[in-house]
Amino acid sequence: MSGRDQAVERENRARERDRNREALLINVLRQHAQNRADRLIANINMANRDDHRNVARNVDVTMRGNQATNPAKRKCLTYGPDSVDYWANTEIEQETFSFLWSLRNYSAFNGSEEVKSPVFRGGPRSNHSWQLKMCPKKKSEEQEYFSVHLILTGFGDSDTSPSRKIKVRFQISILDADGRPGKQAGSATMNVCEFKKLSVWGYDKFILSTDLMSASRRLVEDDSLKIHCRVWIEGELKHKLANGGAAKRSMSEDEKSKRRKERLANDFGKIFRETVMTDIAITTTKTTFMAHKAILTARSTVFAAMFSVNMLEKELSTAAIADFDDDVVKGMLEYIYTGETELMGERAPDLLQIAEKYDLPGLKEDCEYVIAEHLTFDNAAEILVMAHLYNAGYLKPRVIDYINCNKEEVKKTKSFQKVTQAHPNVFVDLYLSQ
Repeated sequence: MSGRDQAVERENRARERDRNREALLINVLRQHAQNRADRLIANINMANRDDHRNVARNVDVTMRGNQATNPAKRKCLTYGPDSVDYWANTEIEQETFSFLWSLRNYSAFNGSEEVKSPVFRGGPRSNHSWQLKMCPKKKSEEQEYFSVHLILTGFGDSDTSPSRKIKVRFQISILDADGRPGKQAGSATMNVCEFKKLSVWGYDKFILSTDLMSASRRLVEDDSLKIHCRVWIEGELKHKLANGGAAKRSMSEDEKSKRRKERLANDFGKIFRETVMTDIAITTTKTTFMAHKAILTARSTVFAAMFSVNMLEKELSTAAIADFDDDVVKGMLEYIYTGETELMGERAPDLLQIAEKYDLPGLKEDCEYVIAEHLTFDNAAEILVMAHLYNAGYLKPRVIDYINCNKEEVKKTKSFQKVTQAHPNVFVDLYLSQ
């Protein structure tokens, strides 16, 4: 037999083996299917012999068994917020703020006398006044230590009760040359310290004076020392109570009031956006906004004066605003109609100016809050001028406190030097020498 014939023979035998394996597999599958069908028929016949009461009982047991094997679902149905009449969350309010104190020419502080920082303020709610106190070389047990303490110099309101106290946790850090804590004490989880007015808490032995000056630790770099203090003030217990899904009760009066205000804002915003029944045109150098005299009159005494006497705006039903950008005018009108505007963040200084011009105290106040939260060394002087020029009663004292607490950094900026020359009268009540 030739080689070709042998190859053909091997191929034929391989095909025959494949066909045999395929036939065997088919037979196995058929037998398996037949066995399953036989068992199913037997089960059906057995079930048909049972009475209906047993079937009902088995179904009930099966349902209860499924619930028992799904504890998460049972818990949700029985104990979740949707299954109770009321639910509540309780937490202790905590207000956090921080302060950075830079001591330049630190080698000059070489004695054992205590040095206090400028007064700095607490958070936006408490507004308490604080100071840090440090001593470069406090002697104890024949060694010299750098000591540092936190002082509550006063409360931020009119309550002068001598027994008044607040619960405080604090953390004091000395920053290294890279701005990271090189030595640190205290934390948000430390034991609570109770501060009364003029209470002093801190560390007499914060760090050995020799360790502080060690070149390897880099805590005093370029003869400068930076102390960072973070304070956590614990407030009262705060509860949030609401109806659960099982309660069919009406909303609280506060909820109803909030809902009414939201609906009013939505409705008035709609008539402004869709120019429904407008009767006055507010024109800028590029754009015309249609509005309503009655709404502008109700919100602004300046617009009220325009439309109540024989002025050109009343006769022509047009008011021109050429000294502000289109976006600023639109933002003002949005606020008049709805009580808010998306431009508040980026255009707050311009909105403050237009609010002052058209006597919109709500818009002006909101702008002051936003601007105060974005104070920096570079813009503090310019914001002080703005607060002075536009009679910003909340913003001005906040800027003055900020500059006094950071006077060395602010005085070095170009904007401060420029502004003090252009507006020297603005800085009369700014005590930079303190």
